[in-house]
Amino acid sequence: MMTTTNRLLFAAAIGCALTLAVGCGDDGAGGEGGDGEQGGSAQGGSVQGGDPGSGGGSGGSDALDPLYACEEIEFQDFRPMSGPGFDAANGGLLEPFQDTYLISTTQIYTSQEQDGPFLSLAATVMQQLSETPGLVGYALGGDDVCGVNRTLAIWQSEEAMFTFVGSAAHAEAMTKTAEVSLTGRTTHWTATAEEVQALTWDDAREHLADIEPSVAYE
Repeated sequence: MMTTTNRLLFAAAIGCALTLAVGCGDDGAGGEGGDGEQGGSAQGGSVQGGDPGSGGGSGGSDALDPLYACEEIEFQDFRPMSGPGFDAANGGLLEPFQDTYLISTTQIYTSQEQDGPFLSLAATVMQQLSETPGLVGYALGGDDVCGVNRTLAIWQSEEAMFTFVGSAAHAEAMTKTAEVSLTGRTTHWTATAEEVQALTWDDAREHLADIEPSVAYE
């Protein structure tokens, strides 16, 4: 089973890659606008116990149902929310506050056999993420029993998020998501400063609830 340290690295590197693989479209909730994005894409790889002929990436697939039905009873905060615009000690945004922020989140499932490949990607992507202008803060979490990794990030703007999308480190990681993940889903939304101050993993789960998962098949 993947160690907590490795899951933290995975969530940062591959989590961000899959989160933004298709532009991290707005789910239309918690803010203005929305274009109903349908989860990150991945090609290649395999879903354990899955039948490529059944589901084809649909959330109703027999292969995906057990994964997404798993209750995250053992969920842990691998990295509490922190960053250049977020005071980890006091748990809040640094002033001056903006009227709105962009929030992105990802939920990704992995198998034990996929632990190795992500390690070569993790360090460079984490470094790129931390150095991207406009990142306010990010958090990492997961449940080893369910095999799930989650990311939650706060951005000053959509432009800042897409700056990270266009980075070389992220682009390389994007091409490897199918090698190191089974399935995942992603979305983003706008939130007020007050909503960001109270942001929780349950908010991430709620915004992802109606997003169709992606799936990697051979």
